[in-house]
Amino acid sequence: MSLQILPPPPHTVSKARVVLPKGDLRAMIDCVRRLYTLSRLESYRKMVLPVAPENGRYNPGHDAVMMGYDFHLTPDGPKLIEVNTNAGGLLLPWLPASGEKKVRPPAPRCRERLLATFVREYALFSGTVRFPPVIAIVDDNPPEQFLYPELLFFSRLLEEKGARVHIADPGQIDFDGDGIRCHGERIDFIYNRHTDFYLESREMAVIRDAYLARKVCLSPNPFTYALLADKRRLPLWKDGDFLRECGLKEEMIDLLVRVVPESRILAEAAA
Repeated sequence: MSLQILPPPPHTVSKARVVLPKGDLRAMIDCVRRLYTLSRLESYRKMVLPVAPENGRYNPGHDAVMMGYDFHLTPDGPKLIEVNTNAGGLLLPWLPASGEKKVRPPAPRCRERLLATFVREYALFSGTVRFPPVIAIVDDNPPEQFLYPELLFFSRLLEEKGARVHIADPGQIDFDGDGIRCHGERIDFIYNRHTDFYLESREMAVIRDAYLARKVCLSPNPFTYALLADKRRLPLWKDGDFLRECGLKEEMIDLLVRVVPESRILAEAAA
């Protein structure tokens, strides 16, 4: 595969070497799995969704592609500092270095696993197991984004899988009540990189209306953000009593309490 892609911005990738102990990696993977399990519990959803904005309470029936879990390495093991539903940077290691013209594409197995997440999301949304025919990668003024080269790389990978891909600003998306379009073409799937997580801004209103009307598969979406990526969830994951009330198993509670650092909601502390 030969892709002509822009290099990443300067200083995006550090040359510093970081040693990741196997035990820390295992704890990080286990933490991600435990949080996914927690997010599926009806008891957990009943506790956190009522405080989410209305758009965040709507369940589209699918999850989120390309989520990111940010950990800091410490002498006491990894600490989860953030969950991202609009995570960027996954493809940076394969972008061309300055002066190079070609990328070093992900290994076939890695690439297929990555792209399979789009198939799974679209299958949960549409009931058909196939690759989304037309995809829009949406962000605010994409060419001005720091990770625009990565958006181009995603576009090429998705196109090689058979999809037609648009990289678009929300202002380029139209909704006629039946479906959404970009440059006149009907869109089946939006890979959402925009940081208006709950779709509350005026510029995201068209996408919000189509999403709530179930006229497009939007991934990531406000529902997943409300469950896992809203920063106000972090203090809850440190609270063993809360996790027990949700029905999480004791060994899962022990891991989360150990990996999630102490955090506070400043608005509540100030009050």
